[in-house]
Amino acid sequence: MRTRRFHKLPHFSSALDICQSRKRLPRLRPVQLVAAESHVIAVYRWSDPSGNAAIFQAFVFADSPAPHPASDGICDLRLTHETSTEDCRSTLYLLRNSVFDPAIRATSMRILSFLGPENRMEYTCIDLTLPELSPNGSVLAMTIQTQPLLTFTFKSRSILNQWWSTTSNDGHLRGISRAFVRGTDRGSSARTHFIRKFSIDASKEICVTALGSVCQTAPTHSIPYTDGGETCVFDGFTGRMHHTRGEGRTNLEIIEFE
Repeated sequence: MRTRRFHKLPHFSSALDICQSRKRLPRLRPVQLVAAESHVIAVYRWSDPSGNAAIFQAFVFADSPAPHPASDGICDLRLTHETSTEDCRSTLYLLRNSVFDPAIRATSMRILSFLGPENRMEYTCIDLTLPELSPNGSVLAMTIQTQPLLTFTFKSRSILNQWWSTTSNDGHLRGISRAFVRGTDRGSSARTHFIRKFSIDASKEICVTALGSVCQTAPTHSIPYTDGGETCVFDGFTGRMHHTRGEGRTNLEIIEFE
């Protein structure tokens, strides 16, 4: 019989040099979490007079329940690896799940970094390599390497406002992005919508990307916003967008992409 166990991140602590230089550590909260099969990656943003940095920490679940669990019954995750890098203000998603390589005795995973200011989109692959757990439980250093993937823009007057994607465990991603251009007439609320398809193959050492051309959507196939009682779900395996419109009743519409 399977039972549920709840876990939480412990209070922030670190043996990194940038943290040890302070006599008292601030109570940092993770700005992002990425859950893989083997680890939970927490990203903290660190600021000091010398500049800003991002601290990546990897946690694992305890091998067995704590002999004296907390009064609320929630166990702390265990910190196993950490490192620091330049400030990370992008959004992170799991791109390829964790894989253990017996040749180097390390676990690797890939994270997708997305940064989308206005009409520009930037995608970067972040490779994390975590050495095999230390038998004495000490916290080890992880390594970070990056690969630029995609950088593209829409028209100068366009505003990139949403994107959707589907990722498989082995590192394949298929997605679409949507931008709109406001009407040129003053006071006009008319908008012209554009979409762009893209895909990423991160299953091998060097990632391979494909970027489609910018296409204007037909008025009857305008992809809705998701902040007005509407729900959008993109299925990258079939290339279909499912969305609901709530105007007194809920209607399901399916948009198919080649």
